[in-house]
Amino acid sequence: MVTLNIPVQEMIDLTFIDELIARTGRGREAAIPILQGIQTHYRYLPDAALTRVCELTDITPAQSAAGLVAQCQALTLDKTGGFFNYDGKPLPL
Repeated sequence: MVTLNIPVQEMIDLTFIDELIARTGRGREAAIPILQGIQTHYRYLPDAALTRVCELTDITPAQSAAGLVAQCQALTLDKTGGFFNYDGKPLPL
C-alpha cells in the first residue's frame, strides 16, 4: 500500500472572517486591522483565512501576510551602520 503525504488544508470556521471584514472594511487600508483581528482570533494567520480575505476585499496576497512578513524581515534590532546629521557629522551611537 502506498501512502501519500499530501497536506490537507485545515478546516476553520470562516464566519469570523466575514464578520471581521464587515466591521473593518474592504479597502487596502484595512489590511493591518484585518490581519491583527485574525491573529487575535486564531492565534496565527491560517492560509484559509488569508485566502478568504483576498476573495472578499481589495487586499492582494502581496498585501496580506506575505507582504507584511517581507516588510518585517527588512527591519532589524541589530546595529547596521552609522547615522549622520544633515551637516554630515556622525550622530553618537
